[in-house]
Amino acid sequence: LIHQAQSGYPENARMMHKGTLFATLHVVGSNNNFALNNKAARTEFYARNEAALAWLDSTFTAAHNADAIVLALHADMFRAFDPDSAEGWPLTSGFRDIGNAIRAHARATQKPILLIFGDSHEHVILTPFTDAPNLTAVEVPGAKDMHALEISVTRTNGAVAFEIELLRNPAL
Repeated sequence: LIHQAQSGYPENARMMHKGTLFATLHVVGSNNNFALNNKAARTEFYARNEAALAWLDSTFTAAHNADAIVLALHADMFRAFDPDSAEGWPLTSGFRDIGNAIRAHARATQKPILLIFGDSHEHVILTPFTDAPNLTAVEVPGAKDMHALEISVTRTNGAVAFEIELLRNPAL
């Protein structure tokens, strides 16, 4: 496991396991803490966002030996996403930079990518970018609907796929 602790962001971490690269990105809900009217929040956002973007770039560089990539972050950035807009996110969105970077990396690789997120905790599986069909996003259940997801990485005849199953009331 490697991480960005030396840069002050231990939440940005990654590891390789059986050909799949797993990485976390420190991207939070509530517009990624980007608030135009709050200087402290903007300062925190810009530093953390720069670290997350650098981590994402280095993660995709490290993924050259991976068969698949799993990214995990907190924020539900897709509530602010407009697939019909060329820009995707509005200028005031704290998810614009990281969302566009994930999209660009997904388009640049043919590897399957799974993006796991929470925040609004409504279990949804989607392909958010029509120009990056290799990226699947899954929102985990939570809050008032506590369940678990079982996610498997399968390999069949050289093809890698993600299998996602909702486990209602799993035994703990």
